[in-house]
Amino acid sequence: MSYYAVLELSTQASPEDIRRAYRRLVLSTHPDRTPDPAQHRRYLAINEAYETLSDPARRAAYDAALARAHHRPTAPAVSPEASRRPPPVEFRRGQWRTILKTQRFDYGPYVAPARRWCQLLLVLPLLVLLDFYGPRRTVTATFDAIAVQRSPDTMLRYSISTSNGSFVTPLEVPNDVPAFQLRVSWLFRFVHEARLPDGRMLPLEPEMGSMVFFVGLLALLAATAQWPQLSAGAVVNLSIVASVVGLIALLLALTT
Repeated sequence: MSYYAVLELSTQASPEDIRRAYRRLVLSTHPDRTPDPAQHRRYLAINEAYETLSDPARRAAYDAALARAHHRPTAPAVSPEASRRPPPVEFRRGQWRTILKTQRFDYGPYVAPARRWCQLLLVLPLLVLLDFYGPRRTVTATFDAIAVQRSPDTMLRYSISTSNGSFVTPLEVPNDVPAFQLRVSWLFRFVHEARLPDGRMLPLEPEMGSMVFFVGLLALLAATAQWPQLSAGAVVNLSIVASVVGLIALLLALTT
């Protein structure tokens, strides 16, 4: 069953059609509204479908996969000669050690660029820190999507996505809310305050644990790469790991 069928939509559905279908279906199938196990499985499938179809890049990849599934070519015949494999190469005892010694990679020329790159990566934790505690602005954000979660203390939590950031609140938000008044940071749009149109403030629950972990790990890796006692290989490998961690931290900062 395709994601479009799960949301009761056609493959030509617009983003607004997808949001409306998700909001309608997720509220009617939530486990707190119906004890039916089949509806609970449908609720999970609806969330999975919406996560893919609401993201333009993931939807494009999913549509391409659907198209390939409907037009899958048959595998060409392989001749017996082409299917023959070359005989395995046998190595004598100790030969691998000789090969590794002769093929050892020289990291020396890459140490200085790797350390400069790690110094540049240290800018990201600083930007996140300054943006979170720095000046804030008030914006009007339109309602985008809602996801209902159950916290470890069995309390319901509502993850609200808007056009100017996302936040988590334990207070149930009406479905017909046209917009929110938010106090957000300037760069990454961290939400510090959220109000309903009538002025009521919504209690917010912080949901930045993952971002804080990866930002802190990035700062640790990038700072460690500056130690002069490290070998050339360790510096280069640290810069590679720090680049991956920095990309994850940036994505989390942009989507938190």
